[in-house]
Amino acid sequence: MKPCLKLEEMEEIRPVKGVLSVNLPLILKWIEVIMQSLRGSFAEIDLEALQSNLSKIIQFCGTPGFVCPMIKANAYGHGDLQVGRALQDQGLQHLGVALVEEALDLRAAGITDPNILTFSTIGPQSVKSIIDASITPVVSSLVDLELLKDAVPVSSKLPVHLKIDTGMHRMGLPIDQLERAVEFFNGQTRLTLEGLCTHLSDAEDIGNLEGESFKQLNLFRRAWDFVQSLNPKFAHAYNSSGALGLHAHKHLEEWSAFTGFGIRPGIGMYGAVPESDSTLTQSQIESLNLVGAMTLTSVIGHIHTIESGESVSYGSKWTAQRDSVVATIPLGYADGIHRVSSGKGFVTHKELRAQQVGTVCMDYFIIDITDWPVSKQKVGLPITIFGGRPGACSASEWAGWGNTISYEVFTSVSSRVPRKYLPRS
Repeated sequence: MKPCLKLEEMEEIRPVKGVLSVNLPLILKWIEVIMQSLRGSFAEIDLEALQSNLSKIIQFCGTPGFVCPMIKANAYGHGDLQVGRALQDQGLQHLGVALVEEALDLRAAGITDPNILTFSTIGPQSVKSIIDASITPVVSSLVDLELLKDAVPVSSKLPVHLKIDTGMHRMGLPIDQLERAVEFFNGQTRLTLEGLCTHLSDAEDIGNLEGESFKQLNLFRRAWDFVQSLNPKFAHAYNSSGALGLHAHKHLEEWSAFTGFGIRPGIGMYGAVPESDSTLTQSQIESLNLVGAMTLTSVIGHIHTIESGESVSYGSKWTAQRDSVVATIPLGYADGIHRVSSGKGFVTHKELRAQQVGTVCMDYFIIDITDWPVSKQKVGLPITIFGGRPGACSASEWAGWGNTISYEVFTSVSSRVPRKYLPRS
């Protein structure tokens, strides 16, 4: 369970009988003003952009029969409860998370309509929670199937999805155990096979008929054919790269028409195309027009005028080659600004752009604003680190500067950074 409530969730708190009633909206506004005055750093989450991104992906993929948006890891840092509610409002029938705990948080927050799939391992300590909260487990072993069967009441049925290891070798039932799995389902009545799934290790190569993805898909199709006597409803293997790539290549149409074709959009829904993705052309990416749902913002917290030859931050890694004006931004690696990106990243203020200089600190990083108009060299000026605003850097750009991927950029934005949700009710 999460250790504390997010600011937006406090709106759901109601006064206990006998306790003095308070004006919660006014208090929340007061808290927000204080938070802004203290640091002024936020992650703005545009829920409408997120919903729109998902709709574009679904349309691009030809409206597949199974859509399971992934909101694990706090919805990739965007806020799983808020994103979950937005997707429930959008009418999604399935949501995917990694941990049983994540699914329980969603149920406790009133997200009751969608089926919630958990893709983690299953232990004896979690089976009762899975059953009580009507969670759909994605099972990777015969041992887990037995655990679940023994916990389900005799008169009840629990739908499960069976994950097949087709080459990722991380999770999933080895394909040579599939016959035993079918025998298991035929020999009991408490578990029903609702779906079959796998995970592609190299989804970015899905356009290559000789690539690893097609080796995996061929194995998966054999597995799908083998379990037809159990009447599964869904088959799903495609993340954002796999789903978009499958529909970007005309010679793959027979695969997209594969019965039960399903997608599990993740990073694309949040507005980013995977950095290693070679399945889409630039024109296809532009036509999709995915918009970053998270905008990381801050303000100039302090300004220094330094002379040529002076250095900034730990280790004196950057030395001014001229008299310079540098500004301190109150975000650091404890907030998700990776230290490895020191001296590489850029931030923006409208049309203005400034390079990050010196070593990123735990709570701060520094930018060079020497060439900015004097009127813009002031404490409190809003700064955009990355996001959906015109002219802003993207999370993918920051990923490149940090030698990582946009997934890590999003999930690294820590709980120290308050989330502001747009539109606000």
